[in-house]
Amino acid sequence: MSNHIGRNLKYYRQAAGLSTAKLAQRVGWSQTAIQDFEAGHIIPCELFLRVIAAFLGIVVAELTRDEPPPPKLVAVTDPAEDRAGLDEWRPLV
Repeated sequence: MSNHIGRNLKYYRQAAGLSTAKLAQRVGWSQTAIQDFEAGHIIPCELFLRVIAAFLGIVVAELTRDEPPPPKLVAVTDPAEDRAGLDEWRPLV
């Protein structure tokens, strides 16, 4: 069974800087439930997906898509080469 929902949930939770405990506390579910969703032990219901997506500021489709989320990006500006104020974007590794 594919665990794309769990993978995406973990990605967006971490991107928001939240632990499983903190996310669980804020949305009113147990930490174990969040961990089980991320591990693929439990398939989350539609209500859970809506609540989590709204809390994380994303749409449900971001949690349910098969493709991995995009790499995290950071802006890198070299002041010596800052022509017209354009930033160069690089993957955050």
